[in-house]
This record gives sequence, structure tokens and C-alpha cells, in this order.
Amino acid sequence: MKKNPSILPNTCIKKYFFTLIVFAIGLQTNAQKVHKDYFAVQEKAWSQQRNKEYCNAADAYSMMAKYGSELTLPDDAFNAACCFAKCAKVDEAFKYLTLAVKKGKYHDVENFTSRTDLDTLKKYPQWNSLVGIVKKNKINVSKDYKMEWVNFLVPILETDQKFRVALDTVKTAEGNKYIWKLMNTQDSINQILVSDFIDKNGWPETKFISADGRDALFYVIQHGDSELRNKYIKIIKKASKRDVSMAPGLALMVDRMLCDEGKPQKYGSQFTQYAKGLSDAPFVFFPIKNKRKVNTYRRKMGLEPIEAMAKANEIVYP
Repeated sequence: MKKNPSILPNTCIKKYFFTLIVFAIGLQTNAQKVHKDYFAVQEKAWSQQRNKEYCNAADAYSMMAKYGSELTLPDDAFNAACCFAKCAKVDEAFKYLTLAVKKGKYHDVENFTSRTDLDTLKKYPQWNSLVGIVKKNKINVSKDYKMEWVNFLVPILETDQKFRVALDTVKTAEGNKYIWKLMNTQDSINQILVSDFIDKNGWPETKFISADGRDALFYVIQHGDSELRNKYIKIIKKASKRDVSMAPGLALMVDRMLCDEGKPQKYGSQFTQYAKGLSDAPFVFFPIKNKRKVNTYRRKMGLEPIEAMAKANEIVYP
């Protein structure tokens, strides 16, 4: 799971979007219209799955597949299938797996074939047929990739995430400081590489660089300094107009830049520890300009309600 780009320097990193099965809201989230109850059902699904209430979670995920948009459908339906399989409802599991694969064009071959919670389905003849379709979906998605770009950007994303993931295991202030030092060094290297790439190639469409390649560009800029963000914000805004999956990332970038200037944020995506350096200190949001309308702003950018974010990350709110 990709780690949160939404906090400011010198703070610990917590999970911004809590991922269960394969559904990750974040840069993968879409800005298309979803039902007003979508995120409420999502929170219920996550909670039920955490408590191993798989049959209830399956029902919630299937409702998400109904309430969401075409961009959320593949993961919602896949998650429903995983939960139905866990509670031994084979027919329902195949129903939603088929929905994810055929209508949603689900294409993560590795995840599809390695999920242990789908093991009970692998003995049925439908399984191999669906695997074949997933592989075809993958080919169709990647047919426009410029592999030189993909092979350059994906390793950058991996190095960007490596130390941020490691922070979750750090228990002391000294350990936290050491990881931050390593991370800052790697970030400096990545910023040089990404700046050179964008200056030469612009911001390519996701279909040419893959979702991970797109995320590499965004995360490195988000983790850079204010000068780097100011340099590329116009390019990011232009790119987001043709790629709705960038809307959540744009919201994070806008908030980050407002915080850079000491101004209240718009979308409520930036948070920090109340007492820096203490691993168990509470997390708090940086000032939000309009708390009354913040969820309206967030919904338009494909972000879940701020209350759900706060609960998932143990952030003090309001």
C-alpha cells in the first residue's frame, strides 16, 4: 500500500487511506459522481472486515459496487467477491468476481491469482476462465505503455515509499529521526530524477506511464519543497483535467501549498503530530478554512468524508 503524501515535513506518517483487500482510495480514487451514501457504506465495509464479519462486509461491498462509479467498480466488486468467498457463498463470490473482471475490466493479475481468500474458488472451472480474462484486461491496459518511461518511474515510486513504510515500525524518537534522514536523502535524489523527466517529457497521460508511474511523479513532487511544488502545480492542474484519477492528489497538493504559505487548507488533507518526535503523540489537522463545507469540497475531489479519514488515522477531530 502506498503511504500518505499528505503530511508536512518533520511529522510521523500514518495511514491516510486505510486499505482492505485491494481497494485503496487515494490517487486511485476517481472524481466521478458517486452516491451520497457511498463513503458511509465504505466505512461499514472496512469496519466489518476488520472484525472478520465477512458476510456482512460482502453485502456492504456489493452495495458499494452499486453506489460507486465505473472507476470504483472493479475494486468494489472484487472486494465483495473476496468476502463472499470467505463466508463460503461461492455463487455470490463468482457473481461479483465476474462483475469485476468483465464489466469493471479488473486487470491486476498478480493480486487476482495470489489472493488466499479466493482459494475456495480455484477448483471451479469458472476460475481459469476468469484468470484468462484478467490477463487479457492487463494486456489491453498496458498496450499503450512506453516501457522506457514505466521502467524509469516505477523504481522511483518504490524508493519513495520504502522509508515511509519503515516509519510504521519505528517506536522511538531516535529511530524516527534516523529514518527521516535516510528518507530526505532519497527524496533529494528522486526530485532530481523526476524534475529532469518532467522537464523533458511533460506530464504524460497515465495510459503511457501506468498508475504507478503517475504516482511516482506526484509523490516525489508532493514530498519535495515548496519551490518544487510551485514549479509544477500548473502542469499538475492541466494534467488533472484529462485524468480524473488525479483529482484527490491535486486536492492534497493544493492543501500542502496553502500550508506552505501558512494559510488554512481547503480540503482537510494535511495533518501532523501535536508533539513532534513522540511516536505516541496525537495527530491533529492543520487549520481548515471552512469546516462546514469541507466535506462538500472533498466529495467533489473524490475524497471520503473528513470524519472517516480522521477515524482511520486516529486524528483528533473536530
